[in-house]
Amino acid sequence: MVVEGVVRDGHGAAVAGIIVYAYHTDAKGIYRPLKNAPGISARRHGQLRGWAITDSLGRYRFITIRPGHYPQRNAPRHVHMHVIEPGCCTYYIGSIVFRDDPLLTDPERRKAEADRGGSGLARPTPDANGAGDVRRDNILGAGVPSYDEARRRHP
Repeated sequence: MVVEGVVRDGHGAAVAGIIVYAYHTDAKGIYRPLKNAPGISARRHGQLRGWAITDSLGRYRFITIRPGHYPQRNAPRHVHMHVIEPGCCTYYIGSIVFRDDPLLTDPERRKAEADRGGSGLARPTPDANGAGDVRRDNILGAGVPSYDEARRRHP
């Protein structure tokens, strides 16, 4: 599965140099531990994680697999997302959830459409392997408490 998107500021301009961090479970819904992980987050987030830096057009891209459902839970499949704005702040944005997931409820769908950083509701576009590529655009600071204050402190 390819996860890609564009990071924009509140005025719609693409932003270069933003770090996008993503992590998710394996196909069985497990966060497989990273051997010899350097810290607690690395152990907790597991092996399927990565960082991308937006290019001059604000684009980022990850190549990964489609995550599985958590075992013995009714949570929809999802990809956790964070944004690191160098010199400003770090925050999580709404996870990517998949429109075609049978465990995605209507309230979860509505929440994902209006989540932090913009809509995390993805419509998978089938690829050759059937994984379904997804798009997750991001609006910097949208719905993030105290974001404007952080921007004023770090212009």
